[in-house]
Amino acid sequence: MNDITQRLRKIRQSCDLGPLTGSDLDTYWVDTDDARDPLRSVRDNLRQRLEDREDTKILFYGHGGSGKSTELNKLVKELDGEYLVVNFSVREEMSLTDVNSEDIILVLMERLVATAADATLDVDTEALEGINNYFTTITETQREENKQAIGVTAEANISTPPILAGLIKLLAGFKAEVRYEARSETSRVAAIRKRPGDLIAYANLLVNAVRQSLPPGQHLLFIVEDLDKLDIAIARKVFIEKPTILTALKANIIYTIPIFTYHSPDAGILLTQFHSSLSLPMIKVMEPNDKLAKGFDVVRDIITRRLGDDALTKEAMNILIKMTGGVLQHAFEVVVGATLLRNASVPLDVEQIKHSLRRKKGEFLTEITLPFDPVPGLDRREQLYDRLKQCLQNQKAGKPCRPSGQAIDQVLLKSCALVEYNGDRWLGVHPLVQEILTETGWA
Repeated sequence: MNDITQRLRKIRQSCDLGPLTGSDLDTYWVDTDDARDPLRSVRDNLRQRLEDREDTKILFYGHGGSGKSTELNKLVKELDGEYLVVNFSVREEMSLTDVNSEDIILVLMERLVATAADATLDVDTEALEGINNYFTTITETQREENKQAIGVTAEANISTPPILAGLIKLLAGFKAEVRYEARSETSRVAAIRKRPGDLIAYANLLVNAVRQSLPPGQHLLFIVEDLDKLDIAIARKVFIEKPTILTALKANIIYTIPIFTYHSPDAGILLTQFHSSLSLPMIKVMEPNDKLAKGFDVVRDIITRRLGDDALTKEAMNILIKMTGGVLQHAFEVVVGATLLRNASVPLDVEQIKHSLRRKKGEFLTEITLPFDPVPGLDRREQLYDRLKQCLQNQKAGKPCRPSGQAIDQVLLKSCALVEYNGDRWLGVHPLVQEILTETGWA
């Protein structure tokens, strides 16, 4: 393998780091608060809301790939042990194609007992026995009905008390059903969904038992990530149709939420059911008059820290940042695409970045379309382009494009054809989509 091939591989690996954790967080993290919203610090706001009470429910929203997970990881590090943090990804622990509110609580319980065991907490045995008996009864009932055993697998520390180790194993089996048998009508999880009140009662019993075992001054915090990756219909089921299940747990919880759900016609329900909502706007790199915004240099710093000074020529870097509109995930995707070209070199030059940008633009052509599940009031693809045209006209006139509160914005925000910038919640048309509008005669 020659030096150029090795360097290109290193660039791809740096682009694929995903949310920053551990030493990567120390090495690559860049403060983006001023570039996103100069009047507000996201992590400070999150910390302040957590300090207000012991059971605050926070919705944290932003575009996919905007950096929410990295900011949450940074928050946890800054909390420095003040909270016992139970953090899990819905994408890793569940099936994104069929998420139920009750299932989230089940997985949350499993993660809590596992975290308590890892922290060697002395959790009240009587409380654990009651919870264990409830889930054991569900298991025995379903086994009798199904006439088949349900396998459970889990690992517990050898020093974990037997009752806690048994509960870990039991709940791990329920979590496996959540992930692999989500649509089954005869599983134990299906039986639990029919009586959510019982589930919440035992979940709160567990939360209280773990909280009582914490060292003096330490609090409990759940962070549920990747709910922002749900489809429109599933997100509506979880956050709009059954929000009370997510808010019934008596603990501090940060839920990520799809940005398009927060822009839905039913978003008012979120404001009444959850204590607080905070956005992580995209980093604005260009002003409406086509001048560079403050965020341009911030994005350059992020990319340079990840990839090194020699990864792109200066002109290629400028084009990359401008045409991906501050969407970091898109910027890294374009760089990866450029490294895979037959004539890829280091540094990557303008033509290589432009070629990869054209491929990304082609992806938008397929993503700007009607969703699989029908959306009320949206039945023609042309409506999407009409809305994009309207927003682009506002941009060119120096006027902000405000959220309409209609379903059409949900679809366009999901594809990132529309991007939310700044704390004022104005929407911008993605630069590559602007080119599509021009090339197809819509603009």
